[in-house]
Amino acid sequence: MKEMERKLKLFVMDDSDIFRAGLAEVLIRGREDFELSGCGETSDEAEELCATAAPDVLVVHASVREMDKHLQIIDRIKKKVEGVRVLVVAEFTDIEYLLKIAASRCDGYVHSSVSEDSLVRVIQNLANDVYIFDRTVIDKVLLLQDERRNARRTEFSQRERRIVEMMGEGRSNAAIAKELNLSAGTVKNIISDMLKRNHFKNRTQLVNALLS
Repeated sequence: MKEMERKLKLFVMDDSDIFRAGLAEVLIRGREDFELSGCGETSDEAEELCATAAPDVLVVHASVREMDKHLQIIDRIKKKVEGVRVLVVAEFTDIEYLLKIAASRCDGYVHSSVSEDSLVRVIQNLANDVYIFDRTVIDKVLLLQDERRNARRTEFSQRERRIVEMMGEGRSNAAIAKELNLSAGTVKNIISDMLKRNHFKNRTQLVNALLS
């Protein structure tokens, strides 16, 4: 007889007793491949319980008000529990908070409107090292990227844009200066000012920001 596969251990964190109980029930109801190893408020006490339970996936319902606290606890759990995957379930779509999640040690994010079947699939994928982020995050990050790129472009004068274009063509400061009837020192100063003004670390970042 084929040996049964090990159940996937889940731990649920949420500050609402009702939501926490409901989410836990949804995840294990009628499922033989999931096992609830524990649940609790997003607190230091639940953090220790989670570390002891050593789940495969930690599901955290996060709020904007407690976002920083939630991410700090998640970070500590990731350090304590080797291999644990963390899924954030949240109602907000604000770009700054979504970027915080994307930049944290979380392994996935879904909006709380996700269907039960989709949530189960996301957890299964996370357990298999497939990182999942709601399309909301991707769309908003791409939009923000475009907005910032366009804003940077408007910050360049026509002469500055021409200098960056020639930099993109691989021309030296001396070659740029000759074409624009400037001194090489003036070209160098203009480039340095653009780097400093736009917080770029090097010429490559400057060229990519304007020409991409």
